[in-house]
Amino acid sequence: MLVVSLLLAACQGKPAVPTCDGMADHVLALFQPADALAKDVRDVFAKRCTADHWSDDMRACIGSTETVTAPHNCKQKLPAEQAKHLEDDLKSAEEAEQRRTIPPVCTRYEEVLHKVIACDKLPKDVRDGLVLRFEAAKASWPAMPDKRELGSMCAGGIKALKSASLDCPGVATW
Repeated sequence: MLVVSLLLAACQGKPAVPTCDGMADHVLALFQPADALAKDVRDVFAKRCTADHWSDDMRACIGSTETVTAPHNCKQKLPAEQAKHLEDDLKSAEEAEQRRTIPPVCTRYEEVLHKVIACDKLPKDVRDGLVLRFEAAKASWPAMPDKRELGSMCAGGIKALKSASLDCPGVATW
C-alpha cells in the first residue's frame, strides 16, 4: 500500500499529456491576438499531431511551452519526415496569411476605382477596362511574394485613376 501511495503522489506532480487537440488549443492560446494565422497554425498542429501520431513526449513538450517567442525546440523530438511535414504545413499557413494581408492602400485603390467608374464623364469602355484590369491585378495579389511591392503599385494606381478622372466631380477629395 505504501508503494501505491508513493506512486500516486509522484504522478500527481506531473501534468497530464495533452491530446492532439488539447496541445493544438494550447498553441492557439500562445498567440495574441488569436487571429486567422494563429487559428491556421493551431489547425496545422492538430492535423500533423493526429496524422503523424506524435509521441506523448512531443505533445507534452509543446504543451509546456509558455510563449511563442521562447519555444522548447520541440520539433527536434520529431523524426525528420514528420518535422518536414510540420514545416511544410506551417509554410502553407504563412502563405495563406500573406494572401490575406493586403496593404490598406490597395483597399483605398479599390474605393477610388468605384468612385471613378461611377463618373459618367468617362466613356463606358474606359470604365469597363479599368474594372477588368483591376480585377486581374487583384487576382494576382495573393501570389506576390513581397506585399510592399503591392503597396507601391496600388499607390501608383490611385494616382493614375485620379489623373484619368480629372473631369469628374470631387476628384480632389478622393
